[in-house]
Amino acid sequence: MDEFHKQAALLGLKKMFEGKHFDICVVKEALTIINGHLDKKDEAAMRALHCVDFKDMSPDLRKMLFTKVMEVLSAEPLFNTELLSAAMDGRYTCMSGGLLQ
Repeated sequence: MDEFHKQAALLGLKKMFEGKHFDICVVKEALTIINGHLDKKDEAAMRALHCVDFKDMSPDLRKMLFTKVMEVLSAEPLFNTELLSAAMDGRYTCMSGGLLQ
């Protein structure tokens, strides 16, 4: 994977997690970039959460969602999800804004 594709996927994910709601489209685009895929159960769960505001999710659900996205993306060895995790400082709670604020 070249640097352009890697940075595009990382920035898209970072902005989505800093935003107000979950967007499965961003996850699916990142997976396309890394030639990854969602299994049917994970995709169904993420579709159920599509466009749901992070503030409407429990802290546990927000953490599970972030963890699941990282798990799915880390299945591709060339995609360093540690960069995204580090950029997010490991924050999982939502106050007034996104998942990671």
